Amino acid sequence: PEFALLGEREGFSDYKARLLLGGGELDNPAYIGLIEGLGGLVVSDFLCYGTRDFWDLADEDSEPVASLAKRYIQRISCPRMVDYPERDKFVKDLVKDFKADGIIVQRLMYCDNWGCEGARTQWEAKKNGTPCMVLEREYMMSAVGQMRTRVQAFLETIGR
Repeated sequence: PEFALLGEREGFSDYKARLLLGGGELDNPAYIGLIEGLGGLVVSDFLCYGTRDFWDLADEDSEPVASLAKRYIQRISCPRMVDYPERDKFVKDLVKDFKADGIIVQRLMYCDNWGCEGARTQWEAKKNGTPCMVLEREYMMSAVGQMRTRVQAFLETIGR
């Protein structure tokens, strides 16, 4: 019932590529606006504070505190943890489930965890045949021209 209206809406058809967006904290939606303004359609994410926190729900039939603890411990981890195979599978499944044409990993400047994870994601994506770009950004919305050029070039290489 909650999602009934979704079936009545028209989908988007005017885009160059369906994208999966990854990376650390993304507290300025203007970055997504920049990507979508150039023709990218962000279909899902694996951001630190994005949808990965909502995929697995706590078991409502178990003891509440234990159920919440289990959910937090077993969810997809941050790159500071070492469970690379689980994160790699999670990203690969997102690409498949959302029919993503490519991945953009946005990395905050000086965030070493996502610096390493971005390189790993690119490597894994290449193995799986999915185009991937790491986009380094600053905390403030600056260097917009450079980002626009890089995203536009990436979209042109994978666009439909």
